[in-house]
Amino acid sequence: MKLTSKQIDAVKQDIGADPLEQDNPAIEALRGAFGDHTFYVGVEGLFVLEPVNDSSHPGDPAQLVLVAAWTDEQKNALQPIPPKASEKVVDLATGGGTGKNGGGNNGKA
Repeated sequence: MKLTSKQIDAVKQDIGADPLEQDNPAIEALRGAFGDHTFYVGVEGLFVLEPVNDSSHPGDPAQLVLVAAWTDEQKNALQPIPPKASEKVVDLATGGGTGKNGGGNNGKA
């Protein structure tokens, strides 16, 4: 899902992560591979947010989903993987998230 600036602020408030900049040279290739999303890079790889329809999460909940993993320890290249939902859910309306962070990376996407 493509996030608005308000939603990006909510993610920043909740997990401290900034998205890839829109002028990043990789954005077009990422959109071609994964669709029009706001992309976050973390310790495990490339994340996007997907809406969650769950009454236990109030507001505008979205779940971090890993869509590509690093291919090596130097984190120089990403390999697409079957989408893997994390336990991290962010309220895009307020920034109040629940669950564990997306991949054991100290709150970063």
